[in-house]
Amino acid sequence: MEIRVIDCDAIVGFVDYGTIDSEKNGGYSTKMRCKKCGAAWLAENYVTGHDTCPKCGATGKKYVISVE
Repeated sequence: MEIRVIDCDAIVGFVDYGTIDSEKNGGYSTKMRCKKCGAAWLAENYVTGHDTCPKCGATGKKYVISVE
């Protein structure tokens, strides 16, 4: 079952992180944001999800942050 992950950010409003398959990983999701371009994604959806922005390619903790 796919679940769409949407969160509310105080600055930009609602942010869509994409979908996650609850059967493959139990619904666990790591929400990531790019400081450089503002992209939002779930790290589990990308092989390089924890370190690289899928939109602009920014790499490292300087640009990519995990959202609690």
